[in-house]
Amino acid sequence: TEHEIRLIAHDCEPVCIVASPTWFDKLRGVDDFPGLFNGMNFLDVQSVHQSDTIPTALPEEIAVLLYTSGTTGTPKGVMLSNRSIMTNVAQVLSAADLIKEDDRLLAVLPLFHSFAQNTCIWSAVFLGLEVIVVPRIDRKAILEGLACQPTIMVGVPSLYGLLCLMKTAPIDSIRYFVSGGDALPTKIKMAFEILYQRKLCNGYGLTEAGPFVSVNLEDNRFADGSIGRPAAGLKARLVSEEGAVVERSKIGSLQIKGENIMAGYYRSADATAMVLQDGWLDTGDLARFDSTGRLNIV
Repeated sequence: TEHEIRLIAHDCEPVCIVASPTWFDKLRGVDDFPGLFNGMNFLDVQSVHQSDTIPTALPEEIAVLLYTSGTTGTPKGVMLSNRSIMTNVAQVLSAADLIKEDDRLLAVLPLFHSFAQNTCIWSAVFLGLEVIVVPRIDRKAILEGLACQPTIMVGVPSLYGLLCLMKTAPIDSIRYFVSGGDALPTKIKMAFEILYQRKLCNGYGLTEAGPFVSVNLEDNRFADGSIGRPAAGLKARLVSEEGAVVERSKIGSLQIKGENIMAGYYRSADATAMVLQDGWLDTGDLARFDSTGRLNIV
């Protein structure tokens, strides 16, 4: 929305905006950008000259600011470094080691979201996968994407809820169905698996972690809320309300630590200190470990 664009622009003070033509009117409606549009014309992308020089980026340099949804307050800019991004890409590929270079990824996700940034852009480009971008969650667009014979599908729970309503979507070409970006309701998971006789893999992450934390890709049956084991190189612990580490079989606030974790919130040291201490990120989600060492979000 224009309100969200205004909040983000005033926080990060962009010097350039790249947008499709459908966004121009909405961007023009934000009339108080900090110095961005004063006397500046919208440029056709074809008029911008490319440079042959690729700058050298250090591992700890911030590569991207991804803004949180703002559901718990004003959107905050999550600072992800080159190292954190590449670490998280390696963690995704390690967890999903059955992905092949000739796989085709159906991306029914907004590309500004951290889930899509990692799976549909960074990891996909790293592997050289073909990405089928579906612009919106509706029947016609999804069917057009499925006609391209994808082999992997990633989306939010509401996407799989729509597939349940469709009942006979042509999904035979797909090997993996991964849900993330929100809690996967039991009724959607059960309905999808009953209707299509296929496993819906439950994944978990958050923008502050790059975002991937874990995913359950196994065919075995696990309790609802199971998200598999933490990603390679990622430490996880459970903490009580008093701040003490609790037994893994007990319920506690999930904290994680690894090189994929954000550098902090942009221009917000106080907000950073509330969730990031000694390298440990407090996810704010309650979880427990089962007897096999797999995480369960409760």
